[in-house]
Amino acid sequence: MSSTTIGGRHVRPLLPILGGVVLAAMVAAGAIVSLGQKESVDSIDETASNLCDPSRPRELPEVVRIDPLGQLPGNRAIIARVHFPPNACAGAHTHGGTVSVYVVSGMIRSQLQGEPAHVYGPGQTFFEHPGAVHLIAENVSDTLPAEIVAFHVLGEQEEVTVFAK
Repeated sequence: MSSTTIGGRHVRPLLPILGGVVLAAMVAAGAIVSLGQKESVDSIDETASNLCDPSRPRELPEVVRIDPLGQLPGNRAIIARVHFPPNACAGAHTHGGTVSVYVVSGMIRSQLQGEPAHVYGPGQTFFEHPGAVHLIAENVSDTLPAEIVAFHVLGEQEEVTVFAK
């Protein structure tokens, strides 16, 4: 791993170290949580699936990296950056595995089924268990963009994201 010199000291970039720590924690959590019952995107009621009006801008996901997990054969880690233009939203969906989300910029309102909505700002994180129904993720600003980084750990055959119909 490369290092940078700051004030005469060699330091390593924080993001690769942080990513490794988050990934290790997610692998451990995923190995335990994946044994539980997953919810189905079909369990989303019609009112909840309409929280993100179709006329609003949508999220713009970009996969940054995909890696097989040698310590958990048949599983992979995916890192995705998701850009939310002003007033953009992602409608009701589920993920095949665990997801740990880090808010890079802006303010994101997120609500999982059965839980109250929360607003997260830069530097804050949230976690989604495998199959948790994510009712909405949205940029609360009408004028400023927002961005998150999502760390997914899931099986080779599992869908990263499945949206409600």
